[in-house]
Order: sequence, then C-alpha cells, then structure tokens
Amino acid sequence: MNKWLRYILIVVLIGALMAIRLFEYPLFYDPLAEFFRGYFKGFQIPAFNIPKFTLFLVIRFLVNTALSLGIIYLLFQKKSHLIFSGILYGFIGVIGVIAVLIFIQINNPEYHMLMFYTRRVLIQPLLLFIIVPALFFQERTTKAK
Repeated sequence: MNKWLRYILIVVLIGALMAIRLFEYPLFYDPLAEFFRGYFKGFQIPAFNIPKFTLFLVIRFLVNTALSLGIIYLLFQKKSHLIFSGILYGFIGVIGVIAVLIFIQINNPEYHMLMFYTRRVLIQPLLLFIIVPALFFQERTTKAK
C-alpha cells in the first residue's frame, strides 16, 4: 500500500475516533457520564436501564476497537501485531465489561473511582496509546538484534 494512502487512512481513522468522542451523547446511552461529571463521591449510582447501558457500552468498545485495530494494522502492516492486539482488546473488553457491571451491582461509593476508570478504558481508545508505543518498542528492539 502506498505510504501516503496509509497516512491518510490513519488520519481518517483517528478522525473517526475523535468524532465518536465528540458525538458520544447523541450516539450512545450512557447515564454514568452525567453521574461522573458531577460530584459523585458518597452518592449512589442513579437507577437506569442496565441492559441498554451494557449494549451501548459494548457497541462503543467494539467500534473503538475496530478503528484502533485499523490504525495498528496501517502503522505496522503485520498480521501478528493485529492478532496480538485483537486478543488483548478482546481480553480487556470482556474483563472490563464484567467489572463495570459488578461495580454497578455493588453500588458502593468506595468503588466509584474504579468503575469510572474501568469504564473509561472501555469507552475511550486509551489502549491504543499503550499498544502502539509497545509495538514500536518491540519493532525497534527486534531490528536492533
């Protein structure tokens, strides 16, 4: 693939990630966003539709994952990196969704920060900022040997 075309596609995918963040409120059902925006320490989570929330949480995670995997593939163009990243995303996604649902069921203010950060890993492309530098480092150390 042409180098410039790859760069343009990477910029488009990053733009798509930014658009998801920009239009998150009309696109995704997330009652916890408003809860976490205010002072939430010491308060209970408000009642909301948990199955609907879970569905939209998973959809948002899958969309972010697909875009992130596209960026990873375009950056490295290695199937092994794509497979590794996909497995890592899958593992973290399953564990993260289960953890958020457990924190919601517990509904203890002591766990609100854990739920906030776990949910944040799922709804934002934070894993991309961890995986890409790790793969670049792995690439450089492999070339040095």
